[in-house]
Amino acid sequence: MVPTSIDDALIEGHLKRMRDSLPIRKASLEELLGSADPHVETIGGGRHKFRREDLLAADAVLNGELRKVNAFPITFSSGEDYGKGVMILRSRAEAVVYRTLMGLGLVPETPEGYAYTYKPMVAEFLRRFPSLGVLSV
Repeated sequence: MVPTSIDDALIEGHLKRMRDSLPIRKASLEELLGSADPHVETIGGGRHKFRREDLLAADAVLNGELRKVNAFPITFSSGEDYGKGVMILRSRAEAVVYRTLMGLGLVPETPEGYAYTYKPMVAEFLRRFPSLGVLSV
């Protein structure tokens, strides 16, 4: 597609970057640790690569069945409809893994049942585990 205006080019560029970062599927910690090249394919045809240090840091916290849950990378979506600074976790598996990795007692839910957190918490998560999460609009 050839953009017809500067606005179209900006939108097309933004969509391409978003497709390049969002995973086609989630992987488990167990699967990723067992891989010589831990990654998942992205919607845009690229790869989301996981750092071994991040996986080992998560492995020090997660145990048992949580190591087998397909939750990585954890996707944080904008939840501005619920308030300024809200970020949504779309799956229960991601919410449980996020809560455990962050040492939280609970993660609140929207009326529709989606777990949510706040941007400063997401920033802290990404500081601790940079390759284990992605941001979505």
